[in-house]
Amino acid sequence: MNMTNIKIEAGDNTPEIIVNYHKSRFELSGVVCPENPIVFFGLLDKHLSDFTKECTGQKTICFRLVYFNSSSAKFLYTFLKSLKSHENIKVEWLYEEGDTDLLESGQDYAELTGLNFEFIAFGTQ
Repeated sequence: MNMTNIKIEAGDNTPEIIVNYHKSRFELSGVVCPENPIVFFGLLDKHLSDFTKECTGQKTICFRLVYFNSSSAKFLYTFLKSLKSHENIKVEWLYEEGDTDLLESGQDYAELTGLNFEFIAFGTQ
């Protein structure tokens, strides 16, 4: 595997993106409400495509989101649905302890996509 790991810092309305080819891990952390979701999710899809081509074996897609707006919800669903065409994908859905809205969103995505989700609560400390 010769791909270089990627780290894109979070913006005001976009999450931090980390693609670690050596650990077969793709992470999104923070807020998802980009001004232009088509451009943002297009970039995300390209990184995901490279990631799924390069990584063999078990791959983890990790979401540690604080907030996403309604227009991003549709794009997140499409992004998650696209994972169905790849094998050995596990989704980690991290949510702040007590944030039932974010937990329920993840549970809805799991049900709608049929993907293997693991739900992980984290503390605020």
